[in-house]
Amino acid sequence: MEKSVEELHFKRIIVNWTGGEPLLEFKNITSLMERINFIANKNKISIDHFMVRNGYLLTSDRAKKLKELGVKRIQITIDGSKKSHDQRRILANKEGTFDKIIENINKSC
Repeated sequence: MEKSVEELHFKRIIVNWTGGEPLLEFKNITSLMERINFIANKNKISIDHFMVRNGYLLTSDRAKKLKELGVKRIQITIDGSKKSHDQRRILANKEGTFDKIIENINKSC
């Protein structure tokens, strides 16, 4: 027999958004965050969201929206130096991603 959220007596839930690049599905992710937040608030449960991502699609507007939705921390992965990173993480057009990620970090802080 399954227990309802009320029966479990959770006080805090932590959601960690990972896997590939979560922001490829920004609208779906933020919609799901809103639903999760609604359920948590309705049940008086504290909720924190964390995210692990590559930083390429992070804009200041997206960072602001994620903060509003309760994202406490975004971990951005970088593969070493610019040269090393750009050898490993290239776009379809063969360009590296290091500079864009650093730019996105600066604009989002």
